[in-house]
Amino acid sequence: MSVSIPAGSGGCGKTHSRPVNKGTIAKIWGLNCLPCEAYLKGEVPKTPDEESIHAVRTELGSQQLKMLEAFAAAKEAGIAIPPDAMWVLEQNFDPKILKGRVECEEGHENPAGSKFCLECGVSMTAKAPRGSLPAAGDDALAGLSISQLRKMCRDQGLPTGGKKSDLIERLS
Repeated sequence: MSVSIPAGSGGCGKTHSRPVNKGTIAKIWGLNCLPCEAYLKGEVPKTPDEESIHAVRTELGSQQLKMLEAFAAAKEAGIAIPPDAMWVLEQNFDPKILKGRVECEEGHENPAGSKFCLECGVSMTAKAPRGSLPAAGDDALAGLSISQLRKMCRDQGLPTGGKKSDLIERLS
């Protein structure tokens, strides 16, 4: 196999061939010609099928974003969503999104916007604001494991060393 890219197209115009070693053509070979390599690394044009799929996905994605924006605006304004519109949304999105529910790392459902899981206390965001705690007292914190308490301390920038009682005291 050989490659030849005309100078008018951005190549050098020479023919580059695969090396042969002991009568066997190399399966992998390098092209040591900067103009030809640059041309070959360029973007390969999409096939008509790929262009069609790209256009359809772009349009569907745009429509779905508009639906989500309209849904969020209607909910924020307190407007009831008509049943037919809700059916369309349910066909396109996870019901948990529409109900305003999210899952923690452990799989517990929580209201959207929760900073910590109401059941296990795990942080719901990677960048939880400092000083945010789950809506729970010392009794709820006592029910958590030391690793969960340490994670909560870490999320708030608090020291993570010490006994369980020390961690609960820091988080209280």
